[in-house]
Amino acid sequence: MNSVIKKIYQTKCVENEKGQPINVLSSCLQYDVGVSLYNLIRNTRGKNTLEVGFGYGVSTLFICQAHLDKGEGTHTSIDPLERRDYQSVGLLNLKRAGLEGFLRFFEAPSHDILPELLFKKERFDFIFIDGDHKFTSAFLDFVYADKLLNIGGHMMFDDVWLPPIRKVINFILKNDRNYELSSEFVWRKNPVWKRVLCALRNFMQTPFSPDAFILLKERLIDGIPNCCILKKISADSRNQIYYTPF
Repeated sequence: MNSVIKKIYQTKCVENEKGQPINVLSSCLQYDVGVSLYNLIRNTRGKNTLEVGFGYGVSTLFICQAHLDKGEGTHTSIDPLERRDYQSVGLLNLKRAGLEGFLRFFEAPSHDILPELLFKKERFDFIFIDGDHKFTSAFLDFVYADKLLNIGGHMMFDDVWLPPIRKVINFILKNDRNYELSSEFVWRKNPVWKRVLCALRNFMQTPFSPDAFILLKERLIDGIPNCCILKKISADSRNQIYYTPF
C-alpha cells in the first residue's frame, strides 16, 4: 500500500502544508473500508470512479492507488469545503502520494456538479457517497448517482450507523429493485463483540424499519464494517406511480 496511506493509519494524523499534524482518529475512514475500496476498484471493471465527499482525501488515496496498480482509470471527487474546513490537506495528500494525476477535483456542492456530469452524459463504474449526511442531501446524491452509474457498477455508502444514511439505503432496497446488497469486497471481519455492539446499536435506532433485519444480518453475521455496498443489476423498470413504504 502507498506509504502516505500507511503513515496516516500508523499516526492517526494527516499533515497540513506546514507539516503540522491534524488528528483524524474520529473521522478517518476505517482501514477495512479503505481496503474494500481498493479491492473493488482493483479487481473489477471500475475504470471511471466518482466520490461525493473528499475531506482529507483518505478514501481517494485508496481509490487512486487502485487505479495506479490497475494501470488505468480516472477518479472524480466533489467537496465544497476542501479549502475552508480541510486546509486543502486532501489535495496535498494526493500530491504527496504521487497520485494527483488520477484525480479530477471539483470544489463545489454535489447538487451543482452531479447534474452537470449527467448533462455531459458521463458514466461511472463506481460511486462512493460520503458527503453531506442529512437525509435530503444524501438522497439527492443517490438520485443523481443512480443516473450516472453503469449497470453492473457499484455504489458505496459510508457511515451506515447514521439514521439518515440508513434511511436512504432502506429506500433503495425497498423501492429500487435494480439494486442488491453486495458484500463480497469486505473481506476482513470485525471482532465478534464489536459486530454485536455495532449491530444492536444500529438496529435499535430504527427497529421498525422494513430492512432493519437485513442490515442487522450484514453487520452481525457477515461482519461488514460501517459501510454498505450496492450493486446495480438492471435498469429502472418501475412505473410512474411505483412506491413501497420504507
